[in-house]
Amino acid sequence: MNGEHSSWFKILNGIPQSSMRTFVIFNIYINDLPELCAAKDPASEIFLFADDSKIYKVICNERDQHKLQSVA
Repeated sequence: MNGEHSSWFKILNGIPQSSMRTFVIFNIYINDLPELCAAKDPASEIFLFADDSKIYKVICNERDQHKLQSVA
């Protein structure tokens, strides 16, 4: 940013992309997301597709807008 950048460094741990563990860990992470969002604001909805999620809600007034933005 603004001509600045960080140095490269070798990562010696983690989960290889496309390994079986990657899918299992992702599913563990994503499984509770709809329930957690519903607990914060039952009027909000969440749409999940592959590795993408979208939280949405019908906005009728400014209070609804603030409520949706505070869920995240």
